[in-house]
Amino acid sequence: MNYAEINADCPKYESLESFLMLRAIHYAVEFHKVNEIRFSFAEPSVEVAEMWRESLNRKKREVKLIYQAAMPNVVKFAAPDCRFMINGVRHVQLGIPEIPDLTDFHLHTSLAYCSENMDVKKAVGLAHISGVKHVNFAEHSGQLYCSADTYWNNRFRWQNRQTDEDLTANYHELIKAEALTDCMFGTELDVDADNVVSVIPGLNGFRLGAIHFLENNLSFEDKKRDFMCRLDALLDSGIDILAHPFRVFLKGGMPIPEDLFEPVAEKIVRAGVAAEINFHSNHPQPEFVKLVLKKGGRISFGTDSHHLYEAGYLTPHYEFCKMLDIAGKLDSLLLHANIVDME
Repeated sequence: MNYAEINADCPKYESLESFLMLRAIHYAVEFHKVNEIRFSFAEPSVEVAEMWRESLNRKKREVKLIYQAAMPNVVKFAAPDCRFMINGVRHVQLGIPEIPDLTDFHLHTSLAYCSENMDVKKAVGLAHISGVKHVNFAEHSGQLYCSADTYWNNRFRWQNRQTDEDLTANYHELIKAEALTDCMFGTELDVDADNVVSVIPGLNGFRLGAIHFLENNLSFEDKKRDFMCRLDALLDSGIDILAHPFRVFLKGGMPIPEDLFEPVAEKIVRAGVAAEINFHSNHPQPEFVKLVLKKGGRISFGTDSHHLYEAGYLTPHYEFCKMLDIAGKLDSLLLHANIVDME
């Protein structure tokens, strides 16, 4: 049995600390195969316990939570390092080393259909205490133009959108109400089956291009062609970042098409588009990232936050870069934030 020990002073559950602890739980279970977490304090409030339970259930992660006496010989869990112990011998540090202008380019807002509890101010706060300097919210453009049922069932078509379902004004109002220092607002652009990109008029900012759906009833080879057509449309629309490359195949239960690594890398580098490192329901492909960098391209970090515990959660991204032996070169390899005129 693998277990983790989290030693902390009396947690302030009304603060952001409950989300940091949930982050540690998720990280321990996903990356260290932990099935028991031992805390040095009493059970949290019913509200916090329910929030933790719902989040773990959504990710289908089973772990036993045990609350016990203080653990004097275990490192203290505190931001920004958020250290804890695995199996009584290994210290794990969730905080990452100082990276100038470190930016999370991919967070969602409460307007997303897939948002669990997103709140702009809390998300920015969690990102900052996690060492992230700049935060970019990128809302799903397709979700702002259609109902949840239409979107999730891949029936959205830009030319047939319903004006009474247009929530873009809500996004503009949220931007005006929530503007914070080091906080930016852009879009995660969807592309429909007609290869039309759903843009948001009047919104300048970082543009992430995303392929969330491929047409059903196609052979695998035809799905790959569908993917490349949608990619071309996104690149023509002027995106800055290709969000979660190839995740659509992973989530669709298909093999990752390694034969597309070369042409996709070539296209995005030629277009000056960064490849996103994204661990939200995703596993980045090392060989694809190597190709992008070999061709002179850049990468970006995106948590793709739908739950507050994810905001600033870039530990998997940094560990991925360490595995590729590029962690010491991130100043030059990462896409960095700049000042974007949102008017």
